Amino acid sequence: MNPAEPAAPGPVAPPRFTLALLGATGVGKSTLLNTIFGADLAATGIGEPVTRGSHLYRRPGHHMAVLDTEGLEYGRDAGQLASDLADAIRSAGPVHVIWYCVRATDRRFTDVEADLVRQLADLGPPVLLVLTRSPDPAHGAVVELARHIDSLALPVWDERCFEVNAQPDRFAGTDQHGLLTLLEATNAVAPAGVRLALAAAQRLDAGLKRESADACVDRASKDLSGRALPRALRTRWTQMFADVALVYGLPKDLAVSAAEATRELALLRAWLWTGQLGSWGVPSVALGRMAVGKRRSGRADGMGSGLSAGIVTRIVGATWVDVCEEAYLAAYPEPPTLQRAVFTAEVSHRLSEQLPAHLRLFRRRT
Repeated sequence: MNPAEPAAPGPVAPPRFTLALLGATGVGKSTLLNTIFGADLAATGIGEPVTRGSHLYRRPGHHMAVLDTEGLEYGRDAGQLASDLADAIRSAGPVHVIWYCVRATDRRFTDVEADLVRQLADLGPPVLLVLTRSPDPAHGAVVELARHIDSLALPVWDERCFEVNAQPDRFAGTDQHGLLTLLEATNAVAPAGVRLALAAAQRLDAGLKRESADACVDRASKDLSGRALPRALRTRWTQMFADVALVYGLPKDLAVSAAEATRELALLRAWLWTGQLGSWGVPSVALGRMAVGKRRSGRADGMGSGLSAGIVTRIVGATWVDVCEEAYLAAYPEPPTLQRAVFTAEVSHRLSEQLPAHLRLFRRRT
């Protein structure tokens, strides 16, 4: 960072995504949670009592929480059961999505459960009705149970059941299925403000992570259209790096370090503001050649427009997404771990290689 460049405030953490996971004992809630999110928060997280029999679990450093209740024993008074769950959901708030789990092979869905689902839907968060441990969506018992539940016209999202099997069983001949559909539905009904946290928490769908990371870049690019002040650029790029890192499970301090210590980024901010590539030195031969060509062409106005700031932000952001995605996929299913210097060097190398061609193309179009 150039000493004259204004300091940027630290990135802001996104809102937490909270899932309420409800269902009777033994329906497979923990297995479902572990498969989609990579850990059973009830076993690995920190639980804080919400109401009697309910806990809100969070893992340090993660932006997701799970409201878990004691197994629903339907022999209890239905009104009291519904009241206890309503108290738990209100106390844990805000709860963004409810998964109500029923074991597919139980072949029953009682009137008490139906009334409970109706009362849960009245609380506000969308309810997804999940048939767990489903041997196959076409299995006779599963089809029969799903038809029975559908006939009740319950106020659940998409007026359907989500048949899933989280744990394949080669002896029983059952495969894993339905999880991506459930995750996609959860993402669709979750409020827009918590989808970043949901994409970061889930470990099932690399495509959803990429989509969320690209959306972070898109938002930053739009925010900077019409703004090229050094402080605005530096602050927004740091936030963009932190948001993308969150999606891929990388530490925030690593993202901040990469955004602050990569010399090419400081050079680009100066260029967007002053129009002088050589103001703080030339970090690469390629960028140096571009700077010389720019001076010879007489284009001393630089790229300091809001439009160009947005375009450069897209290029910088896409480079960072690629670096984070590759680290995530290389380490999967374990969390990615790389040293700060490695990330910074990789970002620097890629920007030096890719930016000149991108920016020359832009100059030809303007």
